[in-house]
Amino acid sequence: MLNLVSELSTPTNSDAAERFLSGLAEVADLGVLAVTANGHIQFLNEAMGRWLGWQQGDEVSRLQALQPHLYNLCFGDQPADSEAPLKGFDTFSFTLKRKGLSEGLPCEAIKLPLSLSPGVSRSDCVLLCWFRPGSPADKPAETPEALIQALVGNAPIGIFSLDEHWECQFANLEACQLSGMTREELEGRGWTRLFAPHEEQLQTMIHDLLQSGVAHVELERMQHAAGSRVLQLDVRASTNEEGGLEHAVCALIDVTDRVERQQEIHRLANFDSVTGLQNRLAMKHQLERYLAMAKRLRQKVQVLFIDLDGFKSINDLYGHALGDQLLVQVAQRLTRQIRHSDTVARFGGDEFVVIIPGEIPDDVVNNIAEKLNAVLRHPYLVADINLHLTASIGISSFQGDERSEHVATEILRDELLKQADLAMYAAKNKGKNQYRRFNIDHGEEITLAYTIGQQLPRAIEECEIGYHYQPILDNASGRLIGVEALMRWHDEKMGWVNPEVVINVAEANGKIIELQHYMIHCVIHQFEALLQRLPASLKDLRLSINICAIQLFDFKYAEFIAESFKATRFGTSHVTLELTESTLIEDRPEVYSNLDYLKEQGFKVALDDFGTGYSSLSYLTKFPIDIVKLDKSFIWGMQDRAQQQALIDGCVSLAHSLGMQVVAEGVESATDLHTLDQMGCDFTQGYYHSKPLDMENLYAWINKQESRE
Repeated sequence: MLNLVSELSTPTNSDAAERFLSGLAEVADLGVLAVTANGHIQFLNEAMGRWLGWQQGDEVSRLQALQPHLYNLCFGDQPADSEAPLKGFDTFSFTLKRKGLSEGLPCEAIKLPLSLSPGVSRSDCVLLCWFRPGSPADKPAETPEALIQALVGNAPIGIFSLDEHWECQFANLEACQLSGMTREELEGRGWTRLFAPHEEQLQTMIHDLLQSGVAHVELERMQHAAGSRVLQLDVRASTNEEGGLEHAVCALIDVTDRVERQQEIHRLANFDSVTGLQNRLAMKHQLERYLAMAKRLRQKVQVLFIDLDGFKSINDLYGHALGDQLLVQVAQRLTRQIRHSDTVARFGGDEFVVIIPGEIPDDVVNNIAEKLNAVLRHPYLVADINLHLTASIGISSFQGDERSEHVATEILRDELLKQADLAMYAAKNKGKNQYRRFNIDHGEEITLAYTIGQQLPRAIEECEIGYHYQPILDNASGRLIGVEALMRWHDEKMGWVNPEVVINVAEANGKIIELQHYMIHCVIHQFEALLQRLPASLKDLRLSINICAIQLFDFKYAEFIAESFKATRFGTSHVTLELTESTLIEDRPEVYSNLDYLKEQGFKVALDDFGTGYSSLSYLTKFPIDIVKLDKSFIWGMQDRAQQQALIDGCVSLAHSLGMQVVAEGVESATDLHTLDQMGCDFTQGYYHSKPLDMENLYAWINKQESRE
């Protein structure tokens, strides 16, 4: 048994040593004193404190002054009455001085050299003390062998020893509990039979033991009561001259909690907490592995970069908790559509990445993107609310070849993700709800969208974005009845920036609300200044302004629009809010209610770009629309197409029958104007009257028109 303690005094793993030390401190009638190498007492157990006369709350460090000889016993010269070292540890006799008393206690002790990792229980030497028989102070302890037997038998780690035949000689209570066997079942049982499901790991341990004398492994086993547990097995062995086993001591510890904590740390570091998918960091590592393999095997890797259209408005309207539930459903749909060998990850926010390795043809991946678009636009039911989403997908691909052999996988990874991201921007700029494959030929177009996203915050902050205004005239009288405000942004490097692209980029970057707030204040300020300069006959001039889909989903923004225009001198009754058909295509309940609210506040509502691909006559009856604006594509070329004229005539008649007025956009000639007048079209706008003008040129144009009359 003393040999067993000697082996356990320097266990392979610090967890086992700390548990062993805590077990020593709990053994009754056995004093335990831990001393560090620099001469400080780390701790003492209750029995040792009682023998010393030490009270709870006394400073442990003061023991150094009281018992200086203990440090000599541990780290200095051996006392005269000490015995020779016994198999790796020392046993000796000494007199223990008691606090406040002149007489001492005759004691015997075993010194164990025990080194632990930094922590509360760090020590470099442990003394196990007991009284000599006949000591006057306390009832004599049992023999050292009996004390050690009690210590090891009740230690809080599993301890068992092996003989030269790799059979169990001894097992304590904890070893029985951890192994799920009785002592009778363990003792005499062979090594491999103790852990039969882990024979391969044990064979590796045997090799390590015979080579270095120590080995360590983690074993997972099933217990009926506790479920799946992870056991840590530390072994120290002594070998004979022939290299065979002579004796081995094993420490068995339940490390399930530690392993689960490590797994949780790994999960938090590599997996998204909302969707359970790989996170950006793990995805990048996975992509690097795929790229390294593709370089070596001359194979292909393709990346799909997915951004959800309209998610930010849902998140703002319903809150992040519901938004997270929606992301979970999106992740589930994506996962169901890909192979087990592919990877789907959440890149961040409402962006996802799918990695498809292997020799998969481009048209097959294109079909996958189309399928993902179709699956993601199906309605979602979250917290009893029907939600609609679409996705813009960018695709990039890498083909391993000789040129890529010497390029770092990190560089290839970043380039592949950047290309997929740029292609995704191209999909958004083309109308969303579609995919685009990265093509170097349209790289300038994609890069422009990227640049807009970077410059937009600065342009808003510095009031660089403004408005031009296009006149709208009454067909019957030729009089100016209103102007449409059209966004204009001129950048020193990019030149004139397409407003539609600006809106798409602002939505993609989460800047649409900030942009719209800025634009509303801008147009109000400019239009108020214009009205102050106009004659009284034009004080009823109407202002038409476009609003985006996101404003119709959020009642708070509808309130913002209403309050902003109510505070003006011209009020809401002089304002027409223009909506595109694509805005109304989602057919969501909040769109109805918010439009009704805006109508109640005095606004008129116009359906802009009517007939541009989303046409549905049901919009004219479902939504509270006052004005239908025929898209310029209807007007251009109508003089050469009788069917097109018939279609325009039919739209005008239908709108009038529903009590709506009609504005024709894109009028470029007197012939167009005359034809539309014959059809009964109410209002017209286009280059025949005037192109969009800045405020000063608009004022000059109005004065010119007034002077003609």
